[in-house]
Amino acid sequence: MHTTKIPVGEIINSLYKNETFYRDESLLGEVKKLVDLILIRTKKDGVDKTLQSIKNDLFKLRIKITNESHLFENLNGKIQNRIGLQFNETTKYKDLETAFVNSIYIYDQIAESIISKFLEKPSIPQQFEYEDYVGLLKSLPGQESQFILPYLNSSIALDYSLIISELIFDDELKLKKSEIDSLVLLLKNSIEEFAVFSSKFELWKPNDRDENQWIRNIKIRIGLFETTVVR
Repeated sequence: MHTTKIPVGEIINSLYKNETFYRDESLLGEVKKLVDLILIRTKKDGVDKTLQSIKNDLFKLRIKITNESHLFENLNGKIQNRIGLQFNETTKYKDLETAFVNSIYIYDQIAESIISKFLEKPSIPQQFEYEDYVGLLKSLPGQESQFILPYLNSSIALDYSLIISELIFDDELKLKKSEIDSLVLLLKNSIEEFAVFSSKFELWKPNDRDENQWIRNIKIRIGLFETTVVR
């Protein structure tokens, strides 16, 4: 799993909100196009349906950003500071803010572990479409291949959820309560699944002493997953 130190969704958010962070007009144009598309479709179709319709667009932009992640290393501090400000804000979306903060907290632990295990970062051809990658994964032999696709999808869903969350925090996107509840659930499920598969591939394991409720839920899901796979 090619992982960036900061979630790609948060890199996208930062580039969308502050173009001075990075001066690549082509990339900034792709970021703006994707976020504007997410805004339009989410208002019209809701959270879950929009994720399915923009998955390929987000997948391709993620490839470009992760393949060139070394270019964003000098932005890590700026982005972390901006995220930190969000952590300290009080918003009217308390459940969503809690989910956002916990997702970033858990992702940070996982990403640090994954990055430390890879001396060389794998790359994916930028011309790949999402369906091309799905077809490739399905053609691979062995049991491991069946776990790679849901692992990928969990990370895409997480990035999408982070983008939507910040649009809501900034009052650029207004959704009814049922849609925000769906977003909270999507955040929770996507980070938990990302954590479970990271554990499955021995890229990360939760700290035994970490009693964060979300981490405790992940430990339970890891145990259930291992039991199911063994059977």
